[in-house]
Amino acid sequence: MELLEGRKLSKHLLERYAKNPRNWSFTVSPSPKDGFFDAIVANKDEVWQLKLDSIFKPSPFMLGARVDVDPSRVSSPNTIPYGYRKLEPQILLEVFKSLAEGQKSSPDDLSPKLDSILGSIDTVVPTRGGSYAEGPFIMTNKETAIVSDGQKKLDDKLNSEMRKLLRGRFSSYG
Repeated sequence: MELLEGRKLSKHLLERYAKNPRNWSFTVSPSPKDGFFDAIVANKDEVWQLKLDSIFKPSPFMLGARVDVDPSRVSSPNTIPYGYRKLEPQILLEVFKSLAEGQKSSPDDLSPKLDSILGSIDTVVPTRGGSYAEGPFIMTNKETAIVSDGQKKLDDKLNSEMRKLLRGRFSSYG
């Protein structure tokens, strides 16, 4: 099991996504024991377990590895798959109209409209110069789907390596 870090991990996941941009999920939750965030990124062929130092900054420190788990055991609570969706001007107008109408109604009424618009657009591989929506990222307070002993061991290793990474970058880090 090879641990990947930061840009190398992001690039590798994007390459994996580019081979088949369909049916991905991206679920993030607070780690119950270490103050970091856990993420499971999966499609029908593979599962990746990630550790992030924060979700509140644009470029968090992140570590991850592919896990040997049956992807069918990792379910996403969302019916709209994660991915990049090309945003044509007409689609953007629909989104903006929904947002404007949402100001007159409750936020609970807006979500199904946006889900309907974005869910109707197929996920694609992004190219330079295009306009894309990325997501959805599922944020939950439940623990991420750790379904095997191997994943539990990997979580411990990711936690330890994240602490080492942060100590190496910030000498005052506990």
